[in-house]
Amino acid sequence: TIVFPKFNMESITWQQGPYLDRDLSKCPGWFEAPDLDCFLTSKELEDFGAIFGEIGFHQVINDRVRFVIRDEKRPAHSRSCKLDEVRWNRESKMWKVSCTFNDKGSCPLSEDRGY
Repeated sequence: TIVFPKFNMESITWQQGPYLDRDLSKCPGWFEAPDLDCFLTSKELEDFGAIFGEIGFHQVINDRVRFVIRDEKRPAHSRSCKLDEVRWNRESKMWKVSCTFNDKGSCPLSEDRGY
């Protein structure tokens, strides 16, 4: 007997939030990277801050609060991370949000197996 899904499972989110949804098609290699910088407009930064409720960014960074960066086009592609820094970028006139992933990417056993 062969069991297979009747639909594409890329639209299912597998990790518990809160979520920061981004178009990650413009970030090749993000699924294997140890960290990620996102550039957000002021409105997007407000929305991002709202996922943490009453906790401010300073406390989110100090307490290493976990959240999930999720590909907005393929929600199954997501990774758990922590916030490292929020900084205004004068050149882009956007907020730079720096995060470090909590996992080893799409090949979590690669170090252990010597790949």
